[in-house]
Amino acid sequence: MDERISYLIGAGLSTALGQPSTSEITNVIISERGIQETPNYILRENRFEKETYSKLVLEFLRRLYCFAEDKNTNVCFFSVTEEKIHSVNYEDLFYMLPQLHQHNCGDYNPYGCILSEQINYEQLNDKWKNTPENRNVGNLGTILEDAATYLINTVIRMLKDNHKNIELEKLETVFCRLKNSKNMPVNIFSLNHDTVLEQYFDKYDIRYVDGFAESDGELRKWEPSVFDTESNNRVRLLKLHGSINWRRYKAADDDKVGPPILAKYVGNKDIDNEYTKVLDGSGVNYEPAGHCILIGTENKIESYLSLQFNELHRRFRQYLWQTDRLVVIGYSFGDTGINAQLFEWFQNGYNKKMVVVDKMREVVFVEKLPYMLGEYFKDSRWRKHNDKLKYYDEGVLKTDFGDILG
Repeated sequence: MDERISYLIGAGLSTALGQPSTSEITNVIISERGIQETPNYILRENRFEKETYSKLVLEFLRRLYCFAEDKNTNVCFFSVTEEKIHSVNYEDLFYMLPQLHQHNCGDYNPYGCILSEQINYEQLNDKWKNTPENRNVGNLGTILEDAATYLINTVIRMLKDNHKNIELEKLETVFCRLKNSKNMPVNIFSLNHDTVLEQYFDKYDIRYVDGFAESDGELRKWEPSVFDTESNNRVRLLKLHGSINWRRYKAADDDKVGPPILAKYVGNKDIDNEYTKVLDGSGVNYEPAGHCILIGTENKIESYLSLQFNELHRRFRQYLWQTDRLVVIGYSFGDTGINAQLFEWFQNGYNKKMVVVDKMREVVFVEKLPYMLGEYFKDSRWRKHNDKLKYYDEGVLKTDFGDILG
């Protein structure tokens, strides 16, 4: 029987092709540039002076950032030897917001309590209320909501703005076997929000299913059954953290009542920068609602159990367990929920093999893997299978994938 190969794709693949890195996005978010380039409708300019209020949101996020960067106040990003585990980024900032929200609502959250004391929102609020151009800044719940919206929209905007600069032809070496592969369906589990993979597949006529049905008017609606019914001779693309072009839509007609639907817009309107209604094939009007992407750290795991993400992660587990060799590209192993699935799959049999491709500084996880799995690697029966785990540390674009895949 032919070996079944799947891919797990992380941000390292996109950044190698020219997409902004996590640190670059973070620097924009906590800078004046991030606020200046934010569309007016994102922040609540109808209630406050936009310039004043947006600076408050920015200062609030900067306080969170400085707190997380200080080893004297925040132990979460530092080891017991006071060595920084990783630089604080926008995903960390997004994780802090629901912790503060939970504490602000009166629920028990020790980390939220610490954050609240360190940020001292009351003092920050008083400072801005005393400025002559500002009447009433608003409560902490309002700031948390708008800070989250600002983070999400900045990430989406930066990833979209850079799409034209992506050199898609460089992916030819990575996915050299997809065009003529007889072992379809090939599974690609992506943790990226951008649409680099979809652009590549469309440009090179690689057929794929992504969980959405064919066009229905201006929308492609979420229909996960296509993974089962239309995956023959196609790539199965599972975007486990959502995508910049996934949005929820709610019915805009008075006689159409129901929960929001998940869909991808395929029309010609600029729904990101202006309010507009969209039509499906039956003539039903929909209004774009929130974006459907997962940002953060440990808070993502809870979202894996909700709505469409529950369906995606159920299939991720199913397809992963059918995989013989997993090629991991550009993933730094920072997602606890994903790692748990990988550990369980990896220990499931002698034939389960993992290949990790990334830069040297990102493969520290692989060096620690034998220790993390403990007794598993001490068993002499397993040590004979020394090809179960391999890694290539020259970076994505310098790696010979023909050699990896055979």
